[in-house]
Amino acid sequence: EFTGSPKPYFETKEKFPEAISETGFKHTSLKDAKFLITDSYESTSSKMAAAKKKGIKILTYKDFVDICLK
Repeated sequence: EFTGSPKPYFETKEKFPEAISETGFKHTSLKDAKFLITDSYESTSSKMAAAKKKGIKILTYKDFVDICLK
């Protein structure tokens, strides 16, 4: 799952699921997610709170690009 703005790493939110599909990852709901991708670790979104509560690993878009798309 993802939250926040993917810029400057992805032009639009629609481009992010396309890019991750090349890595074998797929976009899913937070209920089934292994990761939450966000624009900031300081985000206070409801998705961030839910991910923390469920123990879902949180990465920024930059981290995801550096780890999975390089």
